[in-house]
Amino acid sequence: LKQLNPTPQQIEQEQLPESLINLFMNNPDELLDYLEYAVKQYPKEHLVSTVYDTILELLLQKYSTSTTEDKKEQDRLSHQIITLLQDSKIGIDVTRAMVACQKYNFKAGVICLYDKAKLYQQILQYQMKNKESDKIVSTCLKYGDEDPQLWIQALSYFSKLKRADGCRKEIQQILKYIDEKDLLSPLLVIQTLSNNESTSLDLLKDYLIRKLHNEQTQIEKDQSEIRRFRQESELFVEK
Repeated sequence: LKQLNPTPQQIEQEQLPESLINLFMNNPDELLDYLEYAVKQYPKEHLVSTVYDTILELLLQKYSTSTTEDKKEQDRLSHQIITLLQDSKIGIDVTRAMVACQKYNFKAGVICLYDKAKLYQQILQYQMKNKESDKIVSTCLKYGDEDPQLWIQALSYFSKLKRADGCRKEIQQILKYIDEKDLLSPLLVIQTLSNNESTSLDLLKDYLIRKLHNEQTQIEKDQSEIRRFRQESELFVEK
């Protein structure tokens, strides 16, 4: 098969390489080798999405059966899968790709597809569902400027999470951003954090003191501007 050098017309007429997939159904490794060869040799415009969907499925199968001891192989397969999902020049079926990634529990692929579609809230919800609390703040930092609501959802999540440390570190980071961007009123912050019995009072105290200080600074700045404006107005009237 590797010696075949079909013309574009033959590829289209004979529906290569998808027409040969059934020949390899009992030999997934050989099928993967053939399809990977085919996508390098045949023009992309003549390849249907079935080819790429099949490659993705085969790579996910290999990844799911690889052992954690062989981390190098897992990393290689993971990189290959992500590269395939990110390639905008191929006609991969996004819905089928999402189903396949979920089927084989390839979380990086699910996140990649959500990212590609700019579905940032789905990324956060997926991480919450999988209890990946260590990744939630990073997700907010990465996408929060485009979708500030992520920070509010993250605060709500950690306010309900039962943990011995009261999620102090994460809540502090989230409150800092919410305060800087003025995403929530202090009252709503207090109401949200009241869901977490482990939240220490000093955490709320620090937030409220910082908030009051910022507001006082803004008031003083506004008053200074008002005085300056009055003085300029009086000078203008005198002239």
